[in-house]
Amino acid sequence: LEGHGSRIVIFEALDAIEKTTLSRRRDPVARGDIHIQGPWRVEFESARGGPAVPIESDILFDWSQSANSALRGYSGKAVYTTRFNWTDKEMASVRICLGELHNLAVVFLNGVNVGTSWVPEQKLDISSALREGENTLRIEVFNTWANRLIADHAAPEDQRYTFTTAPYRLGDAEPLPAGLLGPVLIQYPLSQ
Repeated sequence: LEGHGSRIVIFEALDAIEKTTLSRRRDPVARGDIHIQGPWRVEFESARGGPAVPIESDILFDWSQSANSALRGYSGKAVYTTRFNWTDKEMASVRICLGELHNLAVVFLNGVNVGTSWVPEQKLDISSALREGENTLRIEVFNTWANRLIADHAAPEDQRYTFTTAPYRLGDAEPLPAGLLGPVLIQYPLSQ
């Protein structure tokens, strides 16, 4: 299994297994990839310590490595938005792969929720939401509150965003990777 992956395994009686023919689903022999490169508009929740103004960027980046302290210590939701054009309306099976992601994302294409991703390289089927011409991609990314706790631990008490009665030991903890790092790929089969 891939990291954080899971599967459902069902055990049946032996006689039922003997009567069952097992088959493997085969992935396409070859596939096409379209790299969604942006530009990306990224909106953060300023009430949770994020930048008040959306960030426009041609690249995807790790918030915890930003020179902007509001991003380095940010924990919460960030909304990534971009547009791309699609020309092949006859394509039957089209998926999106977010690449590297920290920690969870809900993906919307043209306003349709196409799924949630929380494991590396997870592919979501976007066939039903994809349309010919311009498409709007919205990805809501959530990280854990670890970076906020680390940032608040070092901040004066009147500048903190979080409060917890639970004891925690941060010491010299470094911020965890955060955000959508990509690459974001639209994948479609070239042959079956």
